[in-house]
Amino acid sequence: MTAVETRPYATPSRTAVEVDVSMVAPRVDFESVAESWSPGQGVMVRASAALATTFWSESFMPEGEPVWLVGTMTCAAAKVSRREQAQFHWVDGAWRASVDVGLDGDDIAVELVVDWSVVGDGRTGSRDSTRSIHRGARLWQAPESTVVRLERDGGGFPTSALSFEATGRRRVPWAVEVRNDAAVESRITSAVRLFVNTDLRVSDDIVDGGAGDDTYLAIGADIHLAVLHFLGSVATPLRELERVAESKVDSMAALGFSIADSLGLTVETARNLACDDPTGLLARSREVLGSFERRGA
Repeated sequence: MTAVETRPYATPSRTAVEVDVSMVAPRVDFESVAESWSPGQGVMVRASAALATTFWSESFMPEGEPVWLVGTMTCAAAKVSRREQAQFHWVDGAWRASVDVGLDGDDIAVELVVDWSVVGDGRTGSRDSTRSIHRGARLWQAPESTVVRLERDGGGFPTSALSFEATGRRRVPWAVEVRNDAAVESRITSAVRLFVNTDLRVSDDIVDGGAGDDTYLAIGADIHLAVLHFLGSVATPLRELERVAESKVDSMAALGFSIADSLGLTVETARNLACDDPTGLLARSREVLGSFERRGA
């Protein structure tokens, strides 16, 4: 049975608001942002909206009552969000509003998600005058979020450099993180990521490839542990993992099988080891990665 969201106030239909979304900075098409964006560059998105005449009647509101177009931009990787709003005004024969929402370049990585909504005083239909108005109600929301991809797929393990202090992370040189909503069939590029701490000087060397061999061995071992621990934490049967790994070569399942194979372990043994003896797995990973390094692999 499909779940339908209900609200304690009248809301207009999806077609009661028309929204046009465009990039302000960088000034390119959404599909081209990943090609043109560079770390440190700010991003801004603009939404221009117009209310249909049915908006007011479907919301049981008098025409012209103050309502606002709201844009909320979120960067999950950097744990930051920005909210901007603009009031609708009568312009060129319609109620219109335009709002820009953006984040500074030093605060973002991976991708940005922007949600658009119209906010005003909702009518509850209550005969009690003290309960007839729902202040600050989200009257309408865009059916789909605007997603701004900042990085191109491919070209190595997913990596982002950002401030750990500003994003509430521990003061360490790097961290490998798997998204909370990751699944075994999720693409590697969207499910797991190496974050490098720009608060520390070593970050430039790590990103540019100038850090010591021991550093990259440690990072590689951390990636092994993060991926295998993830596979060990999900209740996916081994047979299903095998099916996903074979059918989706860019999935977390496939990466886990590849890592386990490089360590000379079955994926079942490797994921159990990651959960039960992470120190032992790290030691084995560093030993294997070190042997690859010595052989020039």
